[in-house]
Amino acid sequence: MQTKKQSDTWPIRKLRPHPRQADTFPDLGEADLAALAADMKKNGLQHPVEVLPNGTILAGHQRVRAARRLGWKMIDVVVRHDLAAAGEAAATTYFINDNRNRRHLSPLGKVRCEILSIESEYGRPIEDLYWEDRDKAKAAVAERLGLSVRTVNRYLLALKSPPAVQAAFERGHLTLTEAGRVAIMNDGGAAVGRAVAAIYERHPDAGSDDAALRREVRAVLEGPSEGSEAVKTSFYRLVRALRRELPGIKAGLGEIKPDTLTKLREVVGEAHAVFTALKKRAG
Repeated sequence: MQTKKQSDTWPIRKLRPHPRQADTFPDLGEADLAALAADMKKNGLQHPVEVLPNGTILAGHQRVRAARRLGWKMIDVVVRHDLAAAGEAAATTYFINDNRNRRHLSPLGKVRCEILSIESEYGRPIEDLYWEDRDKAKAAVAERLGLSVRTVNRYLLALKSPPAVQAAFERGHLTLTEAGRVAIMNDGGAAVGRAVAAIYERHPDAGSDDAALRREVRAVLEGPSEGSEAVKTSFYRLVRALRRELPGIKAGLGEIKPDTLTKLREVVGEAHAVFTALKKRAG
C-alpha cells in the first residue's frame, strides 16, 4: 500500500476530527497545547496533517488545534487516498497506530486504544459480539497488554463510567474496581460523575498525589449507594436465569466440552467466587 502522497494546502475549516478521537485520545492539556502552538509559530508546521479525502483527520488533531489557536486559515495536508480506497478498517488502524506511537498513553488509554483496534478488526463493538467472539476479543486485548482477561473486564466496566470518574481513576483517586462499580449504578453513575467533576472544579490546581482530594473523591462513593437497586435487579435477574436454566445444565453436564469450559475459565472462576461468598453470607 502506498503510504503517502504529495502534500497540499487546505482551508482548516474543511478538516474534521476522526469520529473516535474525542472518546479515545484526550486532547493535550493547556500548557502542552500552548507549547505546541509556540513551536509552530516559530518553526512552522514540521509535519503535514494526514487526512482522508472527506477531510477526516487521521494524524494531526493537536496540530490543527494549535493552528486554530494561532489564527491560521490554511494548513498543509497529505490526503490519504490510499487509506480511503483500502476501507474504513485500514483508515481506523492507521489512526490508532499514529496515536499509539506518538502519545504516552495512560493505562486506561492503552486499554481504550486496544479495544478500538479490536473493534475495528471485528467491525463492531466488543459488547455486540457473539459470546465466543467476545471472549476471543477480550483475550486478544489481554494478550497485547500483558493483562488477565479479568482485568480487561474491569477496564471495560470502568470505561463505561462517567468521564470524571475515569479521570479520578487516572489520577489514582479511585481504584479500577471502584471506577467500575460506579458504572453499574443507576443511570451509569451519572450523579456520582457530576459530584466528582464538581470536586475537581473546586480544586483545579490540586495534584494527583493530593491525599485530601483523594479522600474527598472516595467519600462520594461512601454516601447512599445509587447502585444498590441496580445490584438487586442484577441479582434477581441472575436468580431467575438460574432457576430456568440449571435443570437443563445439570442434566447435560456431560455434553459440555472441556475446551468450552477452558475458554470460560475466567467467568466460571468469578461465578464460583461470587456464589461462595453468597453461600457464606447465607450461613
